[in-house]
Amino acid sequence: MVSDLINPLILPPIVIGITSWLLGLVTGTVSWIMGISIFFYTLLPLAATYYLLSRNYISSLDLPERTSRNSLYLISIGCAAIVFLSFSLFDTGAPWLIAAISLVYLINPLVGLIVNFVWKMSIHSAALSSAGAIFLFLAQFKLLPTLTDAYILSLTILLLLLPIMIWARYRLSIHTLAELFGGALVGFLLTILELSLMTNIW
Repeated sequence: MVSDLINPLILPPIVIGITSWLLGLVTGTVSWIMGISIFFYTLLPLAATYYLLSRNYISSLDLPERTSRNSLYLISIGCAAIVFLSFSLFDTGAPWLIAAISLVYLINPLVGLIVNFVWKMSIHSAALSSAGAIFLFLAQFKLLPTLTDAYILSLTILLLLLPIMIWARYRLSIHTLAELFGGALVGFLLTILELSLMTNIW
């Protein structure tokens, strides 16, 4: 249950939605942002996953085989590219910060795909540590009006949810500890690096 609830396909809309709310965006803008995020980050990749499962292209929703993950990486990358282009090129009302976070959710799967050719890194731990890193970065660099909420969110994710999720994935024998901690480290450091570069460029 823990493994399913803290799913990498669910986290991006939650992070983007909470950030939009913390930025104080109007309801219409938040609705647009959430609608795009939920459809492309969650519903479309999830539908593709169930299709591949029904056709026996993958053996399980947990994707225990490393090579079976490549097709879903590519689908997620394509969906994330659409979200980034929507937020950065079209007038959806999304501020630069939301576009920057959507770029993180485009770059991270690209890196994950490259890593996946040689090593099965945990997508769950990478995605969750990335979410914690986003809120920590926003609080540290004072990019949100309410910094306390961002700190609380970050610490809750990194110190409470991440260890629970790592335990759950390890207990299910889906990943080794090296794959879980490696994913968490890559997700955290990559996200901080990306946001630092984007903040300076933007």
